[in-house]
Amino acid sequence: HAVFVTFVAPAALGSKPTAKAGLGRLEALRTEAPVKVDGDLSEWGKATAVPLGQELVSTGSVSPGDFAPILHLLHDGSTLYIGLRVTDDDISAADVESRDFVNSDYTRLYLSGREELDVTGASIGRDDLVLSINPLAEIGPRVKVPDYGPRTRTLADMSAIKVAARKTAAGYDEEVAVPLSLVGDGLST
Repeated sequence: HAVFVTFVAPAALGSKPTAKAGLGRLEALRTEAPVKVDGDLSEWGKATAVPLGQELVSTGSVSPGDFAPILHLLHDGSTLYIGLRVTDDDISAADVESRDFVNSDYTRLYLSGREELDVTGASIGRDDLVLSINPLAEIGPRVKVPDYGPRTRTLADMSAIKVAARKTAAGYDEEVAVPLSLVGDGLST
């Protein structure tokens, strides 16, 4: 099961559907203090909770009632914080080797600092950052920039990206912190 964040329901954003499926805009609210990346979503009360649907699963089949992620976004002016609450009764985290952890529960993030009108699924390129994250790997969270063909921004040092996750009774909670400087030049908050 994959959390594939490329679309946010227009109704959740208070806007009309875009002409092209797969596009949406969600603004990260500002937080005065950095988010402690520890897998505990209790400090995310200020963030808007955006439900994501099963149509965002990129591989495999999903049981009814499974995979019901809630997305939260915050920033503090220098870091983008992503919080996910995922409903999942069959958590798999064994894949730590494949190009994008596709055989485990994973999060795939497409981040771009470009203007909204320039961002389409067909135009992912050198200015964009794609991250695959296995948040619950037994050896600790794993992050990589997968090679999907189109050349995207690469990262020499992945340690700047912080990830923590906790299993919950209904699935898991995940927090990710990405320095805005890694997302793109001229990124506005």
